[in-house]
Amino acid sequence: MDAQVLQNWLDHMGLKKGTDLSKALGWNRNRAQEIIKAMKAGEAVELKKVDELAMSALAQNLKPWSEYDR
Repeated sequence: MDAQVLQNWLDHMGLKKGTDLSKALGWNRNRAQEIIKAMKAGEAVELKKVDELAMSALAQNLKPWSEYDR
């Protein structure tokens, strides 16, 4: 993922730090901090498809599947 795309998502979500990112996506703190560091350096970051899908779901205010009445 392009660093600017990630920065735009963080801004949209109101996330500022690695700890915010780790809580939002369920990552460990070290991974989140590495991603933030790479992004700030302008480097593209390697994310799994599931992470990008989770980012989309969070941006759309979707709940976890199990929280919907089905």
